[in-house]
Amino acid sequence: FPYRTLCRSLGREKPPGQAAKLFGVLFVFVLSSGLLAAPKTPLPKRIVLEKYKRGYTVYTPSGLQEGERYPALIWLHPLGSSMNTRFRRDWWNGLKERRFFMVLPESADRRAWTDADAPYLLALAADLPRKFAINRRKLTLFGCQAGGQMGFHLVRRFHRRFCSLITMAAYPVSGMKEPVVSLPSRRARRTLSILMIVGTADNGRMFCRQAAEQLEAQGFAVGLIEVPEASQIYMPSVKPRVLSWLEKVAADERPSVELLEEERNAREALAEA
Repeated sequence: FPYRTLCRSLGREKPPGQAAKLFGVLFVFVLSSGLLAAPKTPLPKRIVLEKYKRGYTVYTPSGLQEGERYPALIWLHPLGSSMNTRFRRDWWNGLKERRFFMVLPESADRRAWTDADAPYLLALAADLPRKFAINRRKLTLFGCQAGGQMGFHLVRRFHRRFCSLITMAAYPVSGMKEPVVSLPSRRARRTLSILMIVGTADNGRMFCRQAAEQLEAQGFAVGLIEVPEASQIYMPSVKPRVLSWLEKVAADERPSVELLEEERNAREALAEA
């Protein structure tokens, strides 16, 4: 290390004393060792489920405590694209701040989810707590469009596997020619919360409203966010309200009555307008 050259470049005629020299050496050591560097978020990890010949990618938040288990959010992409890059950019910072794992599955058909994907997603849900510090009772599904339809399908048939469902531009219906509202079993009301996000210009909004009213009457924790003038699109503008919902999930709380009242007031204000 050109110590005397450095002193001359700084305008010093003589090198400092032994104490200052020792400090300088220690400072260079700390910089080179990376001790002052900001903690890095763990890199994403891809896990392969051999039986299904596909895998899933997991993003792990930093600062986890040994022996503790944490919630996870499973992204179910919309029709035509995984949107993984966009979803990661929009949501990962908020999720990792709340100590959520983020899970990106892979549909068999990259364009959409089908009923045939259900066994793979259930295997994924069972695999997560074995390989990561994830609480098996704190798995949230977040589905957009076709991914949301997949989410409704899963909680109707396997509600014990998931604690929360968030859907965006999706409808809780069954039947294509004559769709009718189709809901999870009433037995799930103590363990499952459902948050639906739909645009006011979306023709399927009436199904979400009917479902919200029926679920609330049955004792479910349910929320409905209606985005003005939106229809059948990805709506990241609702992120603060979704993260607030997830905070309650993480704290092992059902979303509060106040949040539901806020959503109800917002719906009534839109109706009056």
